Amino acid sequence: MASPYGEAIYGTRKRNTPSEETGGQKVFYTGKDKNIYAVFSTWPQQALQLNLEKGITVSAVSILGLNRKIDWKQEGEKLSIMLPACTVNKLPSFDAWSLKIVTE
Repeated sequence: MASPYGEAIYGTRKRNTPSEETGGQKVFYTGKDKNIYAVFSTWPQQALQLNLEKGITVSAVSILGLNRKIDWKQEGEKLSIMLPACTVNKLPSFDAWSLKIVTE
C-alpha cells in the first residue's frame, strides 16, 4: 500500500517557514508548486495554529489519505485548522499525518 503522505515528501522542497511547535507538537513544512505540506506526528485534540509566510493566501486545506472536511480559517499570517475527530482505525497512518494547504 502506498504511503498516504508521500505527496508531501517526494518531489517537494523545504519551505522557508521554519518548523514550529504548536499545541505541544512539532510541525515540519515542505512545498511543491502552490501547495504547502504541514507534517505532524501527534493527532491534535485542539485546533492547529500555523504560521504562514508573508503574502500567502490559502484557498483550501485537506489531510492526505483522509476524505473528510477540514474546518480552517486564515487571519493574516495565521492559519487555524480544526481536524476532525477520528478513531484510530480511520486514520490514514499511525506514525505521521500531512496537511495539504493549497495557496493562490
